[in-house]
Amino acid sequence: MEGRYELPSKKPSPRLDEFVVKEYFPYYRANRRPQSVKWHETAFRAVITTFGHLRLSEISPLAIERYKCQHKIDGVTEVMINRELAFLKNVLTKVVDWGKIGENPIKQVRLYSEDNTRTRFLTARKRHNGWSAASLSCNRSSLPRRTRDSGRQSCARSPGTISIFAAAR
Repeated sequence: MEGRYELPSKKPSPRLDEFVVKEYFPYYRANRRPQSVKWHETAFRAVITTFGHLRLSEISPLAIERYKCQHKIDGVTEVMINRELAFLKNVLTKVVDWGKIGENPIKQVRLYSEDNTRTRFLTARKRHNGWSAASLSCNRSSLPRRTRDSGRQSCARSPGTISIFAAAR
């Protein structure tokens, strides 16, 4: 006994590109639909240029934020950047689950907010068939009893309703 303590040798984490090709994609292909695999392969090609040479433990929230900013400057849409980051998040979550790294760095990165609203316009045929702006107005008798009895005059729109303002165009 010499009074020295030797730390166990720590095996370096694999590089992202090696991990994805050798371990992640075989797992993903076996457990997901073919279309999902295609989307992941597309996102992989985009992410690999920035993070492929890095070891899994070297990927930091700052590097991911820089990736977001650079792609935004390059003209990539926010939706596409979110899809690429979703792929990276999925990979890094599996890396944590499989014990390759301790913490997922993408947890600290916020994705861009997406505007998923849908504006629908009336065609000439629908307008002719009785879909006028007057028929789209709020009718108190069509409201649920709870809303009708409370005296509020709001109109709860279901996802299938058409905007009155869009119908006027």
